[in-house]
Amino acid sequence: MDTIYRTSAEKIDKIFSLEENSSLNDSDWVEIVKFVNDEDYEVRYRVCELLGLFPSEKSETYLLSLINDPDSLVRVSAIDSLYFSVSSDTIERLKKSTKEKSILVRGYAATTIGDIQNNIGVNSEQTLSFLYTLFKKEKSEWVKLSIAHSLFLLGDSSYLDYLIEGINSRYYRNRIAAITILEQLEIWKVGHIVLRLKEVLKQRLKIEKAYAVECTLEKLLSKLMEYKST
Repeated sequence: MDTIYRTSAEKIDKIFSLEENSSLNDSDWVEIVKFVNDEDYEVRYRVCELLGLFPSEKSETYLLSLINDPDSLVRVSAIDSLYFSVSSDTIERLKKSTKEKSILVRGYAATTIGDIQNNIGVNSEQTLSFLYTLFKKEKSEWVKLSIAHSLFLLGDSSYLDYLIEGINSRYYRNRIAAITILEQLEIWKVGHIVLRLKEVLKQRLKIEKAYAVECTLEKLLSKLMEYKST
């Protein structure tokens, strides 16, 4: 018997409960298909997050159906949740998303392209060439940080300089983005850069006025110190 949900809140509660599962069964997928096609953007947004927790071809299929959703936040969530893919076809689909008007969509698409190419395990000259061209053409610093993230992940260490420069960006959101990316890349394992990075972080911390950035700076500095002591 089909479950009847009276409100979006009930649907979202169901999605949250499914996140606690170790796997998804047939009846769970029946509900998920409904949520993927729900009229409420928040339900579709949340189901993208759910699908990202259960990597599979089926999850990928539904996520791909949502990368062109009318709502930009749903598109972002779908693109972000495709991080687990190993499909070059999915990369081709995401390349189209890097041309969107939404800065968030473009940035997440660039990051996920890097994740997928890294999952495939063999670098594609076509993907690298695409990202190099994208970096040159992109106007948004936030998106360029995402592209630099992918290029560094795929082996081009020259883009580390751009990420470190981002720590002193004029815009606090970009400073947070740069620091967060460096943490995600576990940059403390790149031995030759640690001393330079520590100095940049310490100098930024002396003048930083945004509390959110301060917290992010301190977190990365702590990681650098912890790694040195192990």
